[in-house]
Amino acid sequence: MSTESQVAAWEALREASGEFEFELEYVLQRPLAPTGIVALDEKLGGGLHAGTYTIIGGDPGSGKTAVACKAAYTLATRRMFPILYSFEMTRMQVISRLLSVHTRANRDRLETVTWSGLRETLKMGEDELRRLADADERTRYEAVMHYVSRHRDDDAVLMAWYDFRDTVYPRMIVRDDVQDIAQVADEVARLCESGLHPCIIVDYLQLAAAGDKDEYQLVTNASHVLQKMAKKLNIPVLLVSSLRNLNKSERDDEPQLSQFRGSGHVGYDAGAAIVLRKSGGLVSHKGVGLCQRVTAHVIKNRFG
Repeated sequence: MSTESQVAAWEALREASGEFEFELEYVLQRPLAPTGIVALDEKLGGGLHAGTYTIIGGDPGSGKTAVACKAAYTLATRRMFPILYSFEMTRMQVISRLLSVHTRANRDRLETVTWSGLRETLKMGEDELRRLADADERTRYEAVMHYVSRHRDDDAVLMAWYDFRDTVYPRMIVRDDVQDIAQVADEVARLCESGLHPCIIVDYLQLAAAGDKDEYQLVTNASHVLQKMAKKLNIPVLLVSSLRNLNKSERDDEPQLSQFRGSGHVGYDAGAAIVLRKSGGLVSHKGVGLCQRVTAHVIKNRFG
């Protein structure tokens, strides 16, 4: 049989088995989930990919949570149903970050709001929130809204808050009351059974994997759970991670998968792995102010 005949026979078999339809359905149903950071999306081949998780790590202050919040905001504006599970910051702290992203994205009509500015404006709201720490999600939300409504005309912060609340925020969920990765997986599985396929963001791995066992085993187990969840449900997952303490020579060299703290099987499970490193001092950015320059090192990418 000639090469042309072999190819024709192979394609006929694939068509008969429905492979073409499967591939087309996969592409149409699960588009790439962009982070909104153009340079990073380009390195990832367009954004976060369904069926696997992308892990992003870095030293404190390198912008890991900023990337997570930017991704959540971008996905919400595209109606891709992001759920951000925060194991470090409170829900209000995350919303403060998201509001900052919102005002920068709409600075033609809103005054830019910084995270510290919002915290100062809502500091009484945070006290109320702490007293309601054991209350359900709706009660806590209403408590904050009650405080904000009393100070609606105070300044541009509250104007921006109402704009954010009425436009982008209804398309996303921020959770700070989940205990571990297993609970995340159970909750997401139930959502997918109901027909909703969200984009998942977890901040961050080491806190989500906390427990009585040694860190290596805990992180390995959490990594396996997330990888299986993403693959089975065919959803994109962005996972934030810290790095272990690096010596000077390691900091001078190119980042490695082994530098993720308690990495376990992260290197095997992740579809893509990114390490953020500060590169130089502060730079001035029009409309934003001083920013820390950061380089994103893509050290693994199955799609790029």
